[in-house]
Amino acid sequence: MKHPYSIMLLLLILLTVGCSSSDKAFTNDIVARPDHNGTHYSYVNWSPDGQQISYIQDRNLWIKNMKSGKSRKLVSGSSISHAAWMNADQIAYFTTTDSNSLQGELGAVTLDSRKKTILFKNIAWFNTLSIHNQIAYLETGKQGVLKLNLSESLSEPDTLDPNLTNGSEFALSPDGSKLLYLEKTEERSINGIFLKQINIYDINERATKQVQLSKLFEVIYSYCWSADGSHLAFAAQYPGQPPNLYIYKIDSKAAPSMLPFPENAGYMAWSPTQNQIVYTTVGQPSGNEIRVIDIPDELL
Repeated sequence: MKHPYSIMLLLLILLTVGCSSSDKAFTNDIVARPDHNGTHYSYVNWSPDGQQISYIQDRNLWIKNMKSGKSRKLVSGSSISHAAWMNADQIAYFTTTDSNSLQGELGAVTLDSRKKTILFKNIAWFNTLSIHNQIAYLETGKQGVLKLNLSESLSEPDTLDPNLTNGSEFALSPDGSKLLYLEKTEERSINGIFLKQINIYDINERATKQVQLSKLFEVIYSYCWSADGSHLAFAAQYPGQPPNLYIYKIDSKAAPSMLPFPENAGYMAWSPTQNQIVYTTVGQPSGNEIRVIDIPDELL
């Protein structure tokens, strides 16, 4: 007869092995921490296969394998402000080329070889970079949103719609057909802050539809689409309430579902393969973090 302690040890080993086979990495946990110099992370995004994330670390471009946990620097130079995946093998990035950060170059880097290519020169600084099927969308403020065909090196940017001049970041839907953006209203919160209307712009129809919420958020820090384009996520707060994560089903009459979100988010992106959001916490002088959080099925 085996000793009872031996049986307990065997069960513990089996449980440990069983728990280690999960495909989810860093769930609800920290992906990257600041170092003693106060590292700052921004523009975090998922690879198309959901296996890696890209991010800007102190204005250098990095990627991280979410299963192995290994990170590597792709482009250095301390002048990168935006990045977006072109496909599974390439990432586009914007580098400022003047001292005032008002103009720069749009380049691309290949992951395996780290070969860099300049796609376009002399591009004015913009707020947002999103890419779908070799079409880049740039939010420029005064000019609105511009379209740029990355497969034609001599192409000129086209104005998508001159009315999209809100000067804030937008979020491109996963299928590349719509833009989620904010518009300032005339309504103020109890704190005197202008409330923001949430809009969805149809690129093909060139038409805007308002997202009808029961009440408007006082502050919206970051937002993104779900992988299938059916939901929107907001790191936001209502007047008189703390910041939380809100999940809204498009065209639903129900109020957005809420998930406590004490860290808040400066940038965030929904995984293309599972209901997880990667985000950067709001930066402090000591730096910020990259985290991943699960979205419970009951919120969808």
